[in-house]
Amino acid sequence: MKDDVHSFAPFAAILLEGGNVAEFLDFFRCATGLDLAFHDTLNRKLWVSAQSESFREATKIYPLREVLRLYRTMEIRIGDLSAGILVLNVPNDGRDRVGNIPGRLLENLRIALTLHTERLLSRRQTELGQRDEFLLDLLNGRVPDAEKALEKARSFGWDLGGTIFVVIVRVSDGRGKSADPLSVQAVVQLTRARLKAFFPRTVYTVTTQCLVFIVPLSSEDSPGGRVRENISSFAASLGDEFSREFGLSVSVAAGGRARDVTEVSRSHGEALYAAAVQSAVFPGERAIFWDSLGEYRLLSLMSRTPEAGRLCADLLGPLLDDMVSSASDLLETLRMLDACNWNVRAVSEKMCFHYNTIKYRYARLREILGIDPDDAASRFRVGLALRLLDLIPEKDGFVNK
Repeated sequence: MKDDVHSFAPFAAILLEGGNVAEFLDFFRCATGLDLAFHDTLNRKLWVSAQSESFREATKIYPLREVLRLYRTMEIRIGDLSAGILVLNVPNDGRDRVGNIPGRLLENLRIALTLHTERLLSRRQTELGQRDEFLLDLLNGRVPDAEKALEKARSFGWDLGGTIFVVIVRVSDGRGKSADPLSVQAVVQLTRARLKAFFPRTVYTVTTQCLVFIVPLSSEDSPGGRVRENISSFAASLGDEFSREFGLSVSVAAGGRARDVTEVSRSHGEALYAAAVQSAVFPGERAIFWDSLGEYRLLSLMSRTPEAGRLCADLLGPLLDDMVSSASDLLETLRMLDACNWNVRAVSEKMCFHYNTIKYRYARLREILGIDPDDAASRFRVGLALRLLDLIPEKDGFVNK
């Protein structure tokens, strides 16, 4: 019987029956008479099996660093991952006080804890995969039945009932290059924690270049101004923190409100379009809202069509051709003329150029583009083409050369 106690069989039986850490620890304490505890670092949970109240209180109250200093410990690892710390009620004074405990029994406990943790991690990865798959189905409009979607959400512990909107958070380095959020796990956790402080029911997933949050609104969030204020505060505080801690910049884009989960994909699409407008037109804005984009809501949708490229080529083509002399200078001047209602003197002051220089460029633009700035329709068409040009994702290939 003694050999059975020191074999792996009792631990295997607990594993097969789906037992937890407490059962492993209790068996070990009964077999050895030694109190022990396990700091589960993955789940941030403490398991204690002890008759000694002083040991029980010490492991609960003292910081882990102090526990490591006071007691003999053993780290449980899964590959490069630290799964937890096993703490024995033996003073860490360098003396061998566990010599009467068979090393095989202690090793069997380590193996059992490792196998148990591996099983939990496998289950968690499976569940996370299912969660991400469900969220992607929501974002891509593959959940036509609201009740079934809400039931599936509840199986993950989420409450997605009521009004919802989507928030996209993009992270970039100082050069404006998008950063992979998963490359810095702290970025994901910090962003999630900051947004949940304003909207506790938020759930999220990570895509290639951004974090996507599905944000259910409570009755207290119903006023639009309050939601916008909270998102703006979230973007500002997160931007300051990321800049200080990681040297990264943050931009936040919010889609319009969806009445229920079946409309999440629309809000997601609006958030994506808003993010594109933010990058092209309002790069200094940390937070942008689809509902506040005005004419850019329509322009962002138009910019993805082939006709948008053809319109820009027809109206602005010569200015987009590197072979045309001073094309970039003329395009810059045209943008300023459009912004200043085609007032040459105002443009010269804004661009800090001599009046005659702008007057010459004005004449060149009329000649090259064949437009009449005195005609309101011509000015409208040029202004439309300029705004579409900023939003077209891929500009190469649509200019007639």
